[in-house]
Amino acid sequence: MGRPKALDRKQQLLEEILEYLRTRTLSSVTFRTLADALGVSSYVLVYQFGNREALIGDIVREIDYRVTYSGLPNELEVDYAEFEALVERGLGELFTAESRHLLRLQVEAAVLDAVSENPKGNLAQFQHLWSALVVEFVMQLGVSKEDAEALGAGLINTFGGIRLDYVLNGNDAEARRNVAASMKLLRELVVARLGGPEAAEDAMKKRVSVTLDAPALAVAQRPNPAR
Repeated sequence: MGRPKALDRKQQLLEEILEYLRTRTLSSVTFRTLADALGVSSYVLVYQFGNREALIGDIVREIDYRVTYSGLPNELEVDYAEFEALVERGLGELFTAESRHLLRLQVEAAVLDAVSENPKGNLAQFQHLWSALVVEFVMQLGVSKEDAEALGAGLINTFGGIRLDYVLNGNDAEARRNVAASMKLLRELVVARLGGPEAAEDAMKKRVSVTLDAPALAVAQRPNPAR
């Protein structure tokens, strides 16, 4: 029986790989280029990751974790104002130089995945979960399922565009303004779907339970999660 793989060593390698990728693309990654850059033998990388597909998969899952993990409980009870603040704060934390680097790699991974023979759909899955969170929340306020699904898809697709614009332009202040404007528009649309400001007043103060499935998935799928 071979000796078990060292979990801390693999995590250390992922840290070094992400640092190496600051000025490179995922598509350029090979065991040889990484071995040369990190000062290790190709055997070490093969031992820890198996093959190139598994290596890229682990890199992407580590990126997903860093971009998505919130540190919040999986279950929350919030009113609309708290939900709004939660979303704005969570997205605002992405608009840093470190996160821009990770978001760039995440976008590249999604583009490469779209033409892969064995697509994983990582980013699409997270997008779906975030949209489902919005749908779940506004439906509990009294918005119809049809309207809630349209609002959820619209908001998450807008956020996807804001994140991509930040990757391309790096303007964090503009990104935060756009997120705030999107949340303001969502509030106006929710209030309208509930029948106007007076009719919606009680619903907007209602505390409802929501499940943060996306961060939970990011934790579960992270390479070598803490045990």
